[in-house]
Amino acid sequence: MVIMNGNYKEFKLDNGLFVALQKTPTQTIFARLRVNSGALNEEPGQEGLAHLLEHVLVNGGSRKFDIDQVTGIRSSLGCTNASTSRDETNVIVDILPQDIDMSLEFMADSTFYPRLDERILNIERQRVLREISDYKSAPYFRDMKTANEAVYGTDSPHIYPVSGKEEVIAIATQEDLRKLHEKGFCSDNSDLILVGALPKNVEELVRKHFSELPRGEKQKFKFPRVRPLKDKTIIHTLAPDLYNHDSPEQSNAFMALAFLGPTGTDKDSYAMRVLATILAGNHKSRIPLCIADAGLSYHVDCSYQASNNDGLITFRGNIHSKRTDEALDLMFAQFAKIKKELVYPGELDLLKKQLLYNFAKKFETNSGHAGAIEIKIDHGLTADKFIQNMSSVTPEQIREAANKYLPSDRENGKYVLLIRDPLKR
Repeated sequence: MVIMNGNYKEFKLDNGLFVALQKTPTQTIFARLRVNSGALNEEPGQEGLAHLLEHVLVNGGSRKFDIDQVTGIRSSLGCTNASTSRDETNVIVDILPQDIDMSLEFMADSTFYPRLDERILNIERQRVLREISDYKSAPYFRDMKTANEAVYGTDSPHIYPVSGKEEVIAIATQEDLRKLHEKGFCSDNSDLILVGALPKNVEELVRKHFSELPRGEKQKFKFPRVRPLKDKTIIHTLAPDLYNHDSPEQSNAFMALAFLGPTGTDKDSYAMRVLATILAGNHKSRIPLCIADAGLSYHVDCSYQASNNDGLITFRGNIHSKRTDEALDLMFAQFAKIKKELVYPGELDLLKKQLLYNFAKKFETNSGHAGAIEIKIDHGLTADKFIQNMSSVTPEQIREAANKYLPSDRENGKYVLLIRDPLKR
């Protein structure tokens, strides 16, 4: 499965901007401009400015385009969006090939030469405040915050709140946003990926709109490794939002069991990915199947955050409120089993086949290709190499990872358990 094929090209402009081009047999183009500046580039007193800046960037006009023109441009394109994470700001367009010239001009000018119009700033300020309120008003917000702090620690960059602080957003000025923008938004702190029905002159268009962008200081944030858990932490809270008013005795509790595994740069991360998939990769995996067969849950899944030196593994599901102990016993029984017994080769072969399907399905889209290219840029890892590494995982490596990373047992294991329980007394 060749993802970066003969139609792939990458190069760097004289100003340091990295560019990747991938032509695919499609009828649209996906473009992603990434600036390696996000919420973690804020200083004390700036909490939330990166998020607010992203809102104003794509709506507040630029050197070439006034606000009405920006509205017209965004309305004429297939899809435009922007997002902020802890370490990045992304501007995305998904368009027809005929719009590539205008889209590149809009992306470059809006991202690197924003007007930061005051009227738009005030509009986006209110929108961001409402977004923060939605986030913090969610019934699970405090419980998840407590659980995350138990895993990472209260001052970890891994849980730095991108949304920011209301008191900072409420008084942010154009000058505040300008200072943050000037600090990290530069050509050599950014990269551009274009995937799809690219025209023959696409490289010429990229150079036309991006060659004159200002240089600056590279600021890509490097996440530290998460400190090991020292003990188990159990967080059991009352969750009235989960109460089944028609059949109270049938209410479900939300349960999440989290612990630390290898990070993406560790050699055994591939064995851990396979292990997590065997245990709870889909509804037919071991843990979801045994818990569902016992009548305890409709579904349990597992997430594995291997990037950014993280390594967090989380099993979660909605469990019969009065039977969470049974579900935990079944889960730990599966942990114990896979620590002792080698995975049956047939089971492993089926999993690897599913993996190939998932990759094939993902790379039917231009955005899927862009994601693979981003991994190559960040880690030097091609999709083919990733598949090769996953396919070479052996039953012995899976058992070794299970013994190294899965919690020892309910009593002595090092993990964080969150139970949001509507029937807690």
